[in-house]
Amino acid sequence: MTEVKIQAQSENLYKESFLSLSKAGRITALWALSESTLGGLLHALKLPFRGMIISSAAIILIGMIAKFSDKRGQIIKSTLVVIFIKAAISPHSPATAYLSVLIQGIIGEFLFFSKRFTLISSLIFGIVISLLNGFQRVLVLTLIYGNTLWKSIDHLLNYIAKDWLFIPIDNQIKFSLLLIILYVGMHLLIGITAGIFAYTIPKSVEKKLAEPALFIPIINADSEEQKIKKAKKRKWLKPSAIAIILIASAVVILNYFYPLSDKMFVNDIIIMIVRSILIMSLWFFVFAPRVKNYIKKFFYNRQNKYAKDINLYLTSIPTLKGLIAASWKSSSSYKGVKKLNQFIITSLVYLLQDYKSN
Repeated sequence: MTEVKIQAQSENLYKESFLSLSKAGRITALWALSESTLGGLLHALKLPFRGMIISSAAIILIGMIAKFSDKRGQIIKSTLVVIFIKAAISPHSPATAYLSVLIQGIIGEFLFFSKRFTLISSLIFGIVISLLNGFQRVLVLTLIYGNTLWKSIDHLLNYIAKDWLFIPIDNQIKFSLLLIILYVGMHLLIGITAGIFAYTIPKSVEKKLAEPALFIPIINADSEEQKIKKAKKRKWLKPSAIAIILIASAVVILNYFYPLSDKMFVNDIIIMIVRSILIMSLWFFVFAPRVKNYIKKFFYNRQNKYAKDINLYLTSIPTLKGLIAASWKSSSSYKGVKKLNQFIITSLVYLLQDYKSN
């Protein structure tokens, strides 16, 4: 394959660190960057389903590692490095975010352990990870708010259907169950799509890498120190929690003017609101910091083993960001889904090409 030169607009240290990484190492660096910064970018763009997008990116990148690495255990090693870098770049990430990355890595290592990169293994991987995310959300909501949450949704939506939309309903419809099925179904579809991409994208990149490489101008990127300084603490009260409390409050208010159910159920809703606030307060202010410190301590004790690698990855990230910026620029002539597809393929090709430094 033809080697190309990187235009030296980034510091030599960053560039040399990037060049010294293997293909699997470069993909790992991209995965770490995705886990650390993609959420903030999607939040700034006000895009919905951020969790699904970040999870899909992880599925595709783990598929890339499986395709371009012959070493068994590489996915687990990459997972640990990603967790270390995520802790360095996004120190305010919740404990569940680290656990999610770890689970993705363990399942990926198990499914790709034979080093047979097949569509079936990629599909199973995408579906399992996405369904786990979907069921996890439902389980967490049930643990925090109890069954009263689902009863509140049923009462409110049945009331709206009967009294506002004049839909004849004899027995109460389980709208909450329909919403859960819809939500998990969305995760299933996303998982299937991500699984297919986790197979087809590495294949497309492999073909592109066989073609003559092009000169790639590197655009300067902010250092990770600046990124760390810009990091902000996450809000502990999420929009979903606010929405649930509003739904519960609406049921209580409507019940005052238009009786929806017995007084006992209204009391259950009030208890649910108090209980949810208490549980979230205990989690975010008592248990989560301790769990996070335990996780940090666990990985810190193993940090020396990966210290050299972590430093290498961190110093290569500015160059990696420059390549991504160049990929976005090169795909500017495309529109819509074609532009996104071209950007993803081009980014990965630029990432894995052989380079000769100036």
